[in-house]
Parts: sequence; C-alpha cells; structure tokens
Amino acid sequence: MLAAELNVPVGPLMIMIAIISFLGFLLKNAWLAIRKGFIDNRNMFAPFLVGYGLAVADLCSLIKKLSEGNSSDSFYYVFI
Repeated sequence: MLAAELNVPVGPLMIMIAIISFLGFLLKNAWLAIRKGFIDNRNMFAPFLVGYGLAVADLCSLIKKLSEGNSSDSFYYVFI
C-alpha cells in the first residue's frame, strides 16, 4: 500500500493526489488552450487527471526507498 510505504495517513495522501490531479488538469488544458486553441476534458465529469496524482505519489515512494539505501529493492521497484 502506498500510504504504508510513505508512512503517512491515507487522508493527507488522498488530498495530495487530488490536488496534484487538479493541477495536472489545469496545466494540461492551459497548454492545449495556448498551443492548439481548445480545451479537452476527455469526456470526464470532474476536472481531475488521477494519473498525474498517482504518478507523483509513486515517485515520492520511490525517492523514499532510494534514500533508505535499499538499492536492490529500489532497482526492481523502478521497473514494476
């Protein structure tokens, strides 16, 4: 579980994922509006791109594993 790996409660982790997902949505659509002239919501009902939030949370977990010095475990974690 990601919350257990990062040693944080689930609530703040979910809030972080939601905020980063919303910021990813804003940044992506701002880029599309400037470069292409349109906004694409990809048929979603809420302005969240959850993949961005999960990717940042996963990177936080990877950085924590690397800082702990478990190099062999971290090597395999990168490719999973």
